Amino acid sequence: MLTNKLGEYQILYLNAGQDAAWPGKLPLNSWLLLVLADEINKELFDQVTVECVKNRPFGLCCAGTAAHILEDWFDEEIVSAALRWEEKHHQPYDYDFAPVTTADSSIDEGLWFAATLAPNMAHAPIETIVCLDLTGQSQARIRELIPLLNSGWFPPDTNDND
Repeated sequence: MLTNKLGEYQILYLNAGQDAAWPGKLPLNSWLLLVLADEINKELFDQVTVECVKNRPFGLCCAGTAAHILEDWFDEEIVSAALRWEEKHHQPYDYDFAPVTTADSSIDEGLWFAATLAPNMAHAPIETIVCLDLTGQSQARIRELIPLLNSGWFPPDTNDND
């Protein structure tokens, strides 16, 4: 588990492939999630979406080659959780408090977005950005990006239509 500062945010890196206890390390409030995914893994995607939505992040950013698919899974889980809440409480769910989801094919763009723009879309202040790595190979790049982002760097325009 890597922790570091990115601007005013604490960065928490969790490797889902090497740490089976990662769900218990998720914050309970004031956090935003960046999930790094390059391959579709239905079992892992099910676990990630359920566990993360249960802990109510203020935003959900997906990055990597499977980001767009994972974003759809998060959207489905958010709606499912809202429907379960409505059935339990017998009143409409307030979607104003549902997290905004995004997807970028590049880890660089995903972390930049999570640290610079996504906190502005949250309904309350963010304290922690959790980088949940499903690839098992992104920790070194995250370490490289943190000082770059702290110095004002932003990723070049890749024109990938994300």
